[in-house]
Formats: sequence, C-alpha cells, structure tokens
Amino acid sequence: MSLWIPVLLVDAGLFALAFHFFKTDRKRGKTRTLIRALKKEPSPSASHAPALKNSPRKIAAEELVSALFDLSRLESILVTAGVTTSPERFVLWAAGAGVLLFLPLLLITRQLAVATLLAGTGMALPFGVVIWKKRQRERRLVEQLPDALDMIVRSLKVGHSVDGALKEAGRSFPNPLGQEVTLIYEEIAMGLPFKQAINHLEERFADVPDIRIFCAAFILQRETGGNLAAILSGLSTTIRERFQLERQIKAHSSEGRLSALVIGLLPPVFGLVTWLLNPGYIRTLVTHPTGQHLLVAAVLFEITGFVVMRAMTKLDV
Repeated sequence: MSLWIPVLLVDAGLFALAFHFFKTDRKRGKTRTLIRALKKEPSPSASHAPALKNSPRKIAAEELVSALFDLSRLESILVTAGVTTSPERFVLWAAGAGVLLFLPLLLITRQLAVATLLAGTGMALPFGVVIWKKRQRERRLVEQLPDALDMIVRSLKVGHSVDGALKEAGRSFPNPLGQEVTLIYEEIAMGLPFKQAINHLEERFADVPDIRIFCAAFILQRETGGNLAAILSGLSTTIRERFQLERQIKAHSSEGRLSALVIGLLPPVFGLVTWLLNPGYIRTLVTHPTGQHLLVAAVLFEITGFVVMRAMTKLDV
C-alpha cells in the first residue's frame, strides 16, 4: 500500500506535464495546417516547419515512430477529427498513457496479464476517442452542409463570385463547416490554386460522399463552366431527403436497439448486484485462476455481442 502513493504521484505529475505539452501543441495546429498546405507537404512528418521549434530529442522520437509505422491513415483520421497533433506525437502520447497506467494497475491487481491487458486498453482508448471524434465531426459537417449550400446558391444568384460565396459561408457557420470553408478561402488568399484548395477539403473528408460531390461540382464549374447554383441546390435537396429517411429508419429500429442495449447490460449489472449483496458468492470468480479466465472470456463475448447487435441494428442510407 505504501508504494502506491509515490507511484500515483509520479503518474499525476507526468500526466500534468503531458497535458501542458498537448495544449501547447494544439495552439500550433492552424499554423501547421496552413504551412503544410502552402508548401504542398503530404504529411506533418515530411518536414518540420521552421516556425515550429521542437527539441532534437522530441524530433528523434517522432522520426523513430514514423520509421517504424505507416502513419498516413492515422494522419488522415487526425485531420478529419480536428486534432492538430502530428500522428507521430499522438502515437507517443498513447504509448505513454499505456506505460503510465501499467505501473499502478500492476500494484493494484498484482497480476501481470491483467495489468498488461488493462494498460493495452488504455493505450487503445485515445485511438477510439479520435475515431469517435472523426465520425461526429463528419456528421456535424454534413448536417450543416445543406444550409451552407443554400447560402452559397443565394450568393451566386445575386452576383457574388465563387470565392466570395465561400468566404461568406465560412464566416456565417460555426465549426466544423465554417472552419473548413474558411481554411479553403485562406489557402486561396495565400496563393494556393483553387483546385488544390478544394482537393485538400476532399482529402480531409475522403469518407464523406457528399463532400466529394461538393468538391467535384466546384472543380467542374471552374474548369468547364456550367450552372453551379443548380447543381448545389440539387445536392442540398438530396442531403435533406436522406436525413429524413435516416430519421424514419432510426425510429423504426429503436425497439431493436433498446433490446440490444438491455440484453448487453444485463450480465454486468447482474454481476455487480450479486457482488454488492453477497461478495463471497462471486469472489471465487475474481480470485481463482479459472474464474479469472472465465471472466476474461465473458468480457470478450460481451464485447463481441455488442458489436454484432450494433451491426444488426445499424442501417446505412
């Protein structure tokens, strides 16, 4: 018990230090994005902007991570999620979180396998959070897109240029759409070709079909001409109709999703109630090696069941 206090204090100090550096790195994010766009850099690891100073030790660690792993997919996910940290540094943060969790968990559980499993879960948690943020940000952007398209259409009909319509939409809408459209306008204002600025938006949201159509419409109009207002108006109507269909499907499948949630939560809730009412009845499951193996298997089956039931009740439109 006496060893726990210094270990926890050291962990708390390291977490505070990591949080400080993480906040400092976030403030550099927008500058890094613009510099990378203007220099046409494919990834943050390709070069280090001179305005962003890093210590040689930190750069060496990031270069080691970049050499060991292909981080192009992770970089795309971080950019889409709005996380400004480089992929190399994000991997280092996740690995550090797993190491910091391992020591106190080993002292508490005194089981190397359990501590390693829980520390690995803690290491994977940042990746899960980023993927969740990516999906939420994509969803919010698509929800904002019809109103933004309507504003751009109105601006074009009253005689504004395409650049001016994008600038007005970027000023009028909150994040994430306002931030993304403003970034397009800033890249163009700083000398980047229009097509390349639009392609950057498509690369950041490559998994969103509506954004790909949006970008293709702008590029096609810029290169060949055509009625851009009519194309964007039709896209806005299509997105709204799809949202309406998604809400109808969600309402019809609500009973199945609730049943899946109740069935999935029943075993852990029943186990917790049994532990509170009669600890000796379930203590063997935690202390005996066979019981521990059964407990791990039960957790794995629970996770598998949640994934399967979610896949059965989730319909993509």
